[in-house]
Amino acid sequence: MKKTLTPKEIILSLIVLFGIYLIGIPLYYTPYELQPSYWEFRKLCELNMLPNNEEKYNKILSYFDKKLGDRDDFPHTKEYSRRIKLRLLIYHDEYYKGQNITSFAEQLKINNKAMTTPKEKYKLDFDKLESIMLWAEWDTRRINLYGNEGSMKITWDFKNPVSCGNLYR
Repeated sequence: MKKTLTPKEIILSLIVLFGIYLIGIPLYYTPYELQPSYWEFRKLCELNMLPNNEEKYNKILSYFDKKLGDRDDFPHTKEYSRRIKLRLLIYHDEYYKGQNITSFAEQLKINNKAMTTPKEKYKLDFDKLESIMLWAEWDTRRINLYGNEGSMKITWDFKNPVSCGNLYR
């Protein structure tokens, strides 16, 4: 004898399926704009779009409890919140003086030298800085699934950061 579902069982199963649907949607498909940490992250990224002046530099340095005139002897990374990590990029002017930059590769080489050289002896003076940038990374907490059809191996990655460069694409 065939068992048929009663209307009560059908309604209960639909409610359970709808509950699973509501739980699953926020975990992955919630738009960035509905997450409060996104707006903090976006505010940090917009600091880089300000013109290079003392006000911009002091705003950026204030996240590291510094200001113009202080020594450059502090760590340039900081965890702003549980989901936002900050990195400070300081380009001192002395690396760019007298340089005849003709290609992108030369520009990258000088930029890397300007960022990686120890700068403990330098003061953060406005006249001696080429620029200051704030590199922010926001952990979206979205799961990325990766699969290989040949071996049927499926892996996932819980770290899916978005940086300022990805924000305005």
